[in-house]
Amino acid sequence: MDDRRLNLIITSIYSSAGAPGCEDFAEIMGFKETDNENFKDLDEIAKLIASCHLLRKLRSKLNELQQDVVYNKFCALYLHLLVDRFLQCPPMPGGSAQGLVEEFRLNNTYMEMMAAVSHSPYFTKLLRSQQPKAALGKELMRAVAQRLVDLAPTWDRKMLNTPPDREPGYYESAAGTSIQMLSTLLAAFVKESADSPVRVTPQVKRALIPWLKKWEQRHRHEFLGMVCNRARGQLESRLKDDEQQIRRMLKNWNVCGKPGCSKTSNLKACGKCQTVRYTLLPQSRRESRFFTDYSSALWCQESMTEVEAPPELYTLLKSLSTPAHIASLAFGHAGHLFAGSDDGSLRVYDLSSFKVLKAIRGLGSEVSSVVCMKRAGSEMRDAWVAHGRKISKFQLESPKMIQNPEDALITIDVADTDADVLNELALNMNKSHLAFTLDSGYVGVIDLSTNAVTRMEIKHESVCGSVKFVPDRPRELVSGGYDTVLLHHDFFQGKVLSRRQMDPYSVEGGMALSPPFVMSMAMSCSGVIAAGTADGRLFIGFGGERNLTTKGPKKKAKKYEGLDEDETLLIKVAEGPIVAMAFSESRTLTVSTLMGILTQYNLIYEDAGSVVLQQVWQKESPGLEKVNALVADEKRLIVAGFAKDGRGAIEVWKQNVSIANIGKAPKTSE
Repeated sequence: MDDRRLNLIITSIYSSAGAPGCEDFAEIMGFKETDNENFKDLDEIAKLIASCHLLRKLRSKLNELQQDVVYNKFCALYLHLLVDRFLQCPPMPGGSAQGLVEEFRLNNTYMEMMAAVSHSPYFTKLLRSQQPKAALGKELMRAVAQRLVDLAPTWDRKMLNTPPDREPGYYESAAGTSIQMLSTLLAAFVKESADSPVRVTPQVKRALIPWLKKWEQRHRHEFLGMVCNRARGQLESRLKDDEQQIRRMLKNWNVCGKPGCSKTSNLKACGKCQTVRYTLLPQSRRESRFFTDYSSALWCQESMTEVEAPPELYTLLKSLSTPAHIASLAFGHAGHLFAGSDDGSLRVYDLSSFKVLKAIRGLGSEVSSVVCMKRAGSEMRDAWVAHGRKISKFQLESPKMIQNPEDALITIDVADTDADVLNELALNMNKSHLAFTLDSGYVGVIDLSTNAVTRMEIKHESVCGSVKFVPDRPRELVSGGYDTVLLHHDFFQGKVLSRRQMDPYSVEGGMALSPPFVMSMAMSCSGVIAAGTADGRLFIGFGGERNLTTKGPKKKAKKYEGLDEDETLLIKVAEGPIVAMAFSESRTLTVSTLMGILTQYNLIYEDAGSVVLQQVWQKESPGLEKVNALVADEKRLIVAGFAKDGRGAIEVWKQNVSIANIGKAPKTSE
């Protein structure tokens, strides 16, 4: 097909109104007759190009839950045809080179679409179905593995020397998509016996594993390397537990299907469609519509309620610029803002005049965290400052406008090496202990009466970036790390009381493109815990919430229960890492992505035990290139990082009082 026709097809895709639907994909692939002249009589090359652009438009127009409605409907109607076309590839255009013909046996529009829909429970249902039209699904795993073996030598050469007619990374992407599909199939058929005709033969396995190992080593920490590592582990039977988990996720057997409910225990099968499982809760007739053929797979994964947000809940009041990137923020009293920079400086701003009142410089390392403490008889708070491997306390109520490291009241070295730097500080409610986290994964506590340093016995396996004390429990704290784990400690006993692992988010192919590193955390005054992950998910835990409105005694649990699985929500809310968050009220949470998408949520915990996330405001930062820190109170939120020109940037957003009470979360109750 000539370039002019291809350009017309691509232009028509992006110029058409609205988001693509499942019928558009079916028309491009020839599964359905079309009235669209641009989609008629497409050859296999044009189908691949058109479907890739259609997928790109779908992802740009719809959020992931809306995309799933399209994917699920496509699967319900056309999935068996999709698998059939992949296994029995239609002929290529006349005159195509033999190498291109071989390549398109694996890298074609049908593989791209299978990768897009393979996270749908319909996909796994087809694979395990005994119906005649689903029989070809049992051939998929062997076909994908064999074609990978056939193409691996050619693709390996082209990865090293990309042909002029291919963009850099083309073959790495093609191989990654195919290997990800193989990994999904290995997980789906994990219960098949070793000699099953469904599984990859020993001969093909022996031929494929060296290529996976080679690409894994060459592309470590890249998408191709990640999927090679997982697929190789599955073929070598090293990942049985992971396969079982992915299989449950593919079947949607791992979470309640009731909208707003995140329960993962006491799950019962839906007798209507057998595609979802859900908690046995009373259902109204209104709720039953969620369990229809097309939407059941959508609603059984996650629930998220959005409301029409007032467009001006917050307005940008002031933008401030600094020479160096802002790395940390903290409120002093209501009118002071402490801002730490990556050049080892700290500034204290007056939030009424936006002038710098005090400063510290020359700390030698990034000011990664600041904690303020009230000093009797003074409006200016003292500051505990984390810089490099040291924590210093400064009295800002001093005649000196600018202080230096030697002005610190005390400096404590808490790390073993210069490479083991501090990340976050936290102060307990009694103001008696200061917690800290380190790149080595350690969590520590300083007794402020003696300055003695204690480290927790159990450390994170990777960087520990976040820590928060539990309100009303001065001995208990929660830490989050890049090992994808939340740990609940009692520092007095030196024990881990509970933990929560962030399971990978199942996307195309049942794989996670970004590990769920814990990037940020917040703890409300009532004990609700929130955490943001690198894959754009938000964790909310209500199990340890205290009632702030009821008078009289209330039985206190023996330990904080905020990580208990039965009262938590883990939901995809963003396309990038959630790097900063803060509670402004007990159930009002504001979060920011790395790229500066600011969103405020009301958190609702219903009597039936379900958790609902209600979005009330969202705005993209106009001046921040990357976000590092966020603080919020009842009147304002402040976000900071650096701007496009490389300078540090702080944005102060003011809440509009006239509409501040719209959509407020209900108060906590018994």
